[in-house]
Amino acid sequence: MIDWDKFNEFLGGYDKALITELIVMFIRDYPERIAVLENNVKSKDFPALDINAHTLKSNCAMLGATEAAEQALGLEMMGKNQTDEGMDHVLTGLKASLGQMAVELKAYLKEHSGQPGKR
Repeated sequence: MIDWDKFNEFLGGYDKALITELIVMFIRDYPERIAVLENNVKSKDFPALDINAHTLKSNCAMLGATEAAEQALGLEMMGKNQTDEGMDHVLTGLKASLGQMAVELKAYLKEHSGQPGKR
């Protein structure tokens, strides 16, 4: 779920074309990012999980998706600490959050044509 106040705090001052580009890139790329994380989890590639979850966390936070950012942080910390306890559960939750995030971002684009500001 997107916190639109956070979204506007991070992106509200940017040009609407840049905001649209960021949203479109996220929607286009997030399925691949999930696949990469799934592979990291399956193979227990902790260093890669750390890096890939960190990148996704930053993207989610910038777009106001605090729940997804927290879940990505959980995976990032599992990578840093090289622990797999609860990793599958966190990944499942993150995938659901990212799916919801994409739905909300698509609705935002449709409703606002990428215009920054109020939701």
